[in-house]
Formats: sequence, C-alpha cells, structure tokens
Amino acid sequence: MINLKLSIFIATLFLFFNSHFLLASGHTDFEDELKLSVIDKPGYEIYNFYIRGFNKWHNDTANDNSCTKIPVDPYTVLTDIVQCIYDNEIKYFKRNELNFDLRFTDTIYEWYSTSFNSAKTVQKKWILYGTENYESDFEKFLKNMETEYRSMHLYLRDLFSETVMQEQLKALSKANSPNIKEDDNFIKMCKNSSLSDLDKDVALLCLEKLNN
Repeated sequence: MINLKLSIFIATLFLFFNSHFLLASGHTDFEDELKLSVIDKPGYEIYNFYIRGFNKWHNDTANDNSCTKIPVDPYTVLTDIVQCIYDNEIKYFKRNELNFDLRFTDTIYEWYSTSFNSAKTVQKKWILYGTENYESDFEKFLKNMETEYRSMHLYLRDLFSETVMQEQLKALSKANSPNIKEDDNFIKMCKNSSLSDLDKDVALLCLEKLNN
C-alpha cells in the first residue's frame, strides 16, 4: 500500500500541475519561443488571424487551472495528469479555431498516446511490485514527459506556421485576378513587386517561380 507520506507527496505535486506546468514553471524563455509573430503588412490577414489564435491557445492553456481540481488517486495520478493536459490542449485548440488540419491534432494525440501508455506502465509497476521507488519513478516519468511535450510543441509550432503561410500565399496569388490560374497570378504579382518589399517566405517563392 502507498503510505500517507507518499500520498501527500503526490497530492502536492499534482495540485501544482496544470496544463502548461511543464512550460510555465521556470521556462518562460521556452514559452516565448513557442509564440509566433504576426506579419505587420497588408495582405496577411489570414496568416495573422491564425497566428493570433495559436498564441492565444498557449495563453488559454497556461491560465487554465482545472487540473488542480480533480480528485487525486495515488494509483492513477500519472494517467490523470496526461489526460488532463491533453483534454485542455484539445479544448482550447478547437475554441481558437485551429483544428482545420488533422495533422495538428494528430501531433498532439501522438504525444498523448505515448505519454498515457508510459504512465500506465509505471502505475502497473507500482500495483504489482510495490512503491519502493515511487518518488524516483514519478520524477523520471515527468522528466521524460516534459522532453516529449516540448518536442511536440516545437514541431507543431513549425508545422502550423508553414501550413498557415501556404494558405496565405494561395490567397495572395488569387487576390488581384481570381479568374487567372493561381501560378500565373502569383508570378504576375512577383514581377510587379520589388522582392525587397515582400516577406522573406513570399520573396523566396517568387524567386523559385520566376526561375522555373
């Protein structure tokens, strides 16, 4: 059986654990790294709309403390943590209208599935073989989950930015002549623009199209 001391240890850790505890607790530089910047130029309304939503998603999850209010069960504490984080990630992702590409939610789910299965393995060990190494098991699990969580968010940040930029470029290519083929319209825009005035990603795409 898990003794009272360990139960208090679990409860204390869990009460301070919310959806972005891994990022918000002493890792403000990393959380800043996850934020994306808007492009302060005309014609990037689509890109900026989704980028603001992406940044708000991080703020919403960081400010949600609902995970501190669920009951603590010593034998399910790890799966409870993972489930609560995942539920909050997905809830605010949808509220901010970011789930227009399944690759985004699939990326979050892959992290959830891996972490949830790891949590079940550790909890099964405690049930079958006792809790002599409970604290070290707990800390090792959190460290591994944090590493995977950070990797997931960095990958998602880059995937999201790239995907939204592609959508914006499609819109830019249609902006002036909706009846012309997208490539022809985009090339026309490139020829009539100074590359130095364009965003870096747009300028690179222009060079690629003009050199073909």
